Amino acid sequence: LALTACAPPEGGMSDLDPDAGLGEGQVDAGPDTPRPDAAPNICDSIKLVADALPPRVMILQDLSSSLTANSRWDNMKPAMSQVVDTYDAEFALGLVPFSTTILDGGTNDLDCTVNRSHVIGPAVGNAAAIKSKVYGLDANDLVGGTPTYDGLVAASEQLVDRDPGDGSGRVVILVTDGAPNCLDGTGDSTSDANKERVRATIESFYQSDAITTYVVGYDLSGALQATMDGWADVGGTGTSFAADNTAALIQQMDTIKAALIPCEYTLNDEVVDPAYVSVTIDDGQQSFDSPDGWSLAADKKTITLNGASCDLLRNGDAHDLAVTVECVIQID
Repeated sequence: LALTACAPPEGGMSDLDPDAGLGEGQVDAGPDTPRPDAAPNICDSIKLVADALPPRVMILQDLSSSLTANSRWDNMKPAMSQVVDTYDAEFALGLVPFSTTILDGGTNDLDCTVNRSHVIGPAVGNAAAIKSKVYGLDANDLVGGTPTYDGLVAASEQLVDRDPGDGSGRVVILVTDGAPNCLDGTGDSTSDANKERVRATIESFYQSDAITTYVVGYDLSGALQATMDGWADVGGTGTSFAADNTAALIQQMDTIKAALIPCEYTLNDEVVDPAYVSVTIDDGQQSFDSPDGWSLAADKKTITLNGASCDLLRNGDAHDLAVTVECVIQID
């Protein structure tokens, strides 16, 4: 998105004194005055200060032994490598590789945990580190069970416990081919209680921590597909993605990318009157205070695109979003 906005020039209108900076022959319309037909003056154009922050995206990558079946890992590696390369500059990518026996030959089977020493925190430019960590592995390197729950806990440690407090989005992408099989210190349980614990954790992420969870499944059976659809549903993403080849996975990640485009932006200064704000997408005017247009938050600085306006930004095409704030009206 190319984001531009207008704000009062230096020495212009003050939020505390609406008449400050008015020259001879200029009037302030005031917050309750309808916008006149006469063309107003426009403030100097500047780039929006609160450009959309890269969302923090934790990839939970299953490395359990079941991925050796049906060439699942051989299909997944190039797809996920392409994903992290494609979005390296747009997302703050992180990684939680999970299996009970992982990477260095150490085993966590006794407590069914994820080895935290292999977790990579989210940051822009992490593609090389992520690929080096997992996507260079061969299928015969994959061993152990599937501690999905603890993988989610490890992701929360990065997204919540280490939250930078900058308002950036929080996202989990769970990439797996099997049901969790670690529960209460055992590595062989695929019980409904285990699946429910994962579901409840994902739901808590979404409801309490504003973490959206996408579920990408490989080679799923009907019952497991239904389980993962349930996880995605409580995670705020509807249904899981079935990604059986590179092209399918990239297509689904493009969908995720579009969904992560923000529909909320913050201006440099408070808006005196929304009647003097213009919001356009590709030069198309968006209506104020409309379920399919835009609205202004109580802070008078945050603009939210609603309904059809938000959907347009997220339809996968490139768009130009422009916000302009008009200052004062010239009286001849």
